[in-house]
This record gives sequence, C-alpha cells and structure tokens, in this order.
Amino acid sequence: MSKSDEIIHLSAKLLKHGVTDSKQTFFILSGDTIPVGLPERFVGLKELLPSASLIISAPHEPFQNILKAMTEGQSDDFIITPTDSESLLFLPAVHFIENADSQRIAELLSAKNAMIADRKWIIAKGNLRPGEAYIHYSVAYFSLFVNFFVDLLEDLKQGKQISHLRQNAAIEALSHYFNHVIGPLKEERKIVLPEGNDSSAKTLEFFGKLLVENQLVDSCFGNISCKRENTLLISQTQSSLDELAGSLVEVPISGQSASDKAASSELPAHRAIYQNHAFSNILHGHPRFAVILSLLCEKDNCEQRRHCHTHCAESRTIADIPVVSGEAGSGPFSLSKTVPPAIASGATIVLGHGVFAAANSMRTCYETIRETEIRCFEEVKQLLHKQLNSAYRP
Repeated sequence: MSKSDEIIHLSAKLLKHGVTDSKQTFFILSGDTIPVGLPERFVGLKELLPSASLIISAPHEPFQNILKAMTEGQSDDFIITPTDSESLLFLPAVHFIENADSQRIAELLSAKNAMIADRKWIIAKGNLRPGEAYIHYSVAYFSLFVNFFVDLLEDLKQGKQISHLRQNAAIEALSHYFNHVIGPLKEERKIVLPEGNDSSAKTLEFFGKLLVENQLVDSCFGNISCKRENTLLISQTQSSLDELAGSLVEVPISGQSASDKAASSELPAHRAIYQNHAFSNILHGHPRFAVILSLLCEKDNCEQRRHCHTHCAESRTIADIPVVSGEAGSGPFSLSKTVPPAIASGATIVLGHGVFAAANSMRTCYETIRETEIRCFEEVKQLLHKQLNSAYRP
C-alpha cells in the first residue's frame, strides 16, 4: 500500500471510529507536501522531524471538552501519567503544552510518541509509516478518555469538589458514549454469521471486525483465536482486528513453533486457557468503561500503586466478573499465569487492560464482552449521578 493510499485508509478509520474531526486532521509525511489547511505553527515540524510520520488532529466533541477539563488549573506545560496497560507500553507520559512553537514541539516529539498542544490537538508520531502514528494516536485518545474518568471518580471518592467544567465534560462524554456505543449495543440485532464453523478464519475475521465496529476495542489492539484439535488459529501481532484477512497464524496448543513470533504477544495466555479449560474460542477487547472501573482502587496508599497492572493481588469482581492483574508475554507477571484460573466462568477483566472472554462459540465470547461493557458503563453512570450533585462547584 502506498503512503497516499495508507493516509486515505487511516483517515477513514479514524473518522469511522469517531475519534477525529475530518476537517481538522492532518498527516505530515517524509517526502510529501505540506497538507492544505495545516495551522502555520505546525508547518515547521516537517523540516524539524524529516523522517517522522505525524498525525495532527483536533478530536471531535465531547473529547475537546475532556481535554479542557483535564488542563483546568494546570500550567502551560505539564505531564500526566496514564495507568492503563497500553499507555504504559506505548505512552507512559502525556505532555500537555500551550503556545509552543514548532521547535519546542519537535523537541518533545523526538522523545515521545504523542502529546497534546493548546488543549486541542493530539499530535502523534510514527518513526516509519503512518500506521505507527495511527497506533500512537489511538493510544493517546484511549488513555486520556480513561484517565479523565478514573481521576474524576477517584476525586469524588475522596470528597473533592468538582468544577462545572469537569462535570459538564463528564456528562457530555457519557451521553455521547451512550448514543454512539451503548445504545446501539443494547439494540437486539440478529448477527448473521459467515459460512463456516467457529474454527474458521472467516468467523474470526467477522467477529474481529464486529468488535471494532462497535468500539469495544481500537482496531490496532485486542486479539482473537479458536481451537483446532491440537492447534489454535490466532491473530498476528500488530494486526488490526477489523482487517484480519491474511493476518491469522496457526500454532500448536502445546509446545512452541517457528510461527509463534508472528502471533499475538498474548499467545501464551491463549495457550494456557486452552490447556486448562474446554473452551474452543477466545476474544479479547479493550472496552473503555470496563478498563475505567478496573483502575479504581479502594485501597488508599497502596504500596503497589503504579504497579497495579502487574502486582495487584487483591481479590475483587466487576459486574460479577473476576479482576486480575498481568501483562502480555511469558514473564513472571504474565497473563498466562493470572487469566486461566480466573476465566473458568467464561470471562475475566484484566486490570487497566480489558476483557478476556472464552466460550465454545465466538458469538458467546462477543456477547460476553458486549454485556460486560454495558454493565460497566451503567455502573460508572450511576456512580457519577449519585455523587456529582453533592460535589458540584459552580
């Protein structure tokens, strides 16, 4: 795919997923011309970062108000540190800066994958192709949305006063998410499955796309697999769940193979689930409100704070689903060790990460993630409605 075709493709995905304003999204690429309409203060980035691919975009409302609320009372140059797992991997710190020139922005981007300018623009960088900038843009959008609600709910729990701006941003974001995600998810729509059984590539392609279209995962994250006698078919590493044709790999359930390197980084967890349970399908997504609730800690001054995603050993549930910590790969805190014992009933929420669903049909896996996000959204909504009025400060 040429760079120009990739830009068209990625622009369409950003717009379809509702995370950008099409009239205020610009791609800056090595060897390409300056995009028409790019604000003058960003023009110099092309020369200052000659080998980088950049996405500069002003997200749609209500995300603009979330950015304004997050920067309320802050200086013109500050940093937040998200705690969701994707941010810890790709974007451990998000720099907010106001009225900076191209030189200052380039300095920050030389060491960061994304940043926020003027309480309005998300600027994401890729070192190679635009697709890398797209991943970092998606991480920034997701992490800031999650961080906004986690901080708000933590402040409410501590009895802090909540400003008019933060309250309105939360209410508008809840309303928007309900109208565009939860409402459609609640509608009973018949799922017309493709030809083939639950171990077919077509079925995995279908449900991967469905999960992305319903905003239960960003397309560049999540994973999916099915069991085939002594092997499993799984999405490849860095594949897009809505574009799985040609991006699935078959590996043994027991032992290792040369194909393992091409598989999702969470292959060890999928293997361990199949080895310990009679499930034949696994689906993993990152629904926002399930992640938000997983990050709310009832334990003040916890010694594992900032290491929750790997070290938390607290026993708890969300929406009657067990919550565990863990990380991708096969290390000492691997999901392959924490998820299998917790997923016996068909689902587990990984702290700051997302939902794993396992069943004997991919439809059931999808419905589990769908219902979990609906319940988590409703729980957050009830928490906010119960506490906002008493915490409101005009």
